[in-house]
Amino acid sequence: MDKREKYYAGIIESQWKKWFMKFPTKYKPEGITILDKVGIGGKKIERIIKVIAKENGFDNVNKFRVKLHKDYVVESIQKGFLKTDDKIFSLNRKNYYTLIFNEAFTVIGKYRPNTYFERCLFPGMTVDDIWDTYHGDHLL
Repeated sequence: MDKREKYYAGIIESQWKKWFMKFPTKYKPEGITILDKVGIGGKKIERIIKVIAKENGFDNVNKFRVKLHKDYVVESIQKGFLKTDDKIFSLNRKNYYTLIFNEAFTVIGKYRPNTYFERCLFPGMTVDDIWDTYHGDHLL
């Protein structure tokens, strides 16, 4: 059966997830926010994100963001590259966490890439363990 994506404020759910993974919802001192991208009110954006999170099984939007980040990391490692709007980066054991952290995510707080991966996304694993677990060479 064909699963159709929902639209929120005229925007497909997958686009909201991409924005939520990359940009804060509003009020960031520097840089782009979802508010800048969409042109609708910040409270409405927050309600949409809460609805999408809840429909994906999360009562907490921050936990939902971490889940999106974790899924994105696994997918990127398995593909072996990171594609942004205007660039493609080849990923390897030494650079994947820094590239993904800096190019694909906006993380609020004072995290370094390896710390965010090891403590928030994959607790109990090192960045080398994460690579070894999800890189295609080990999945053959």
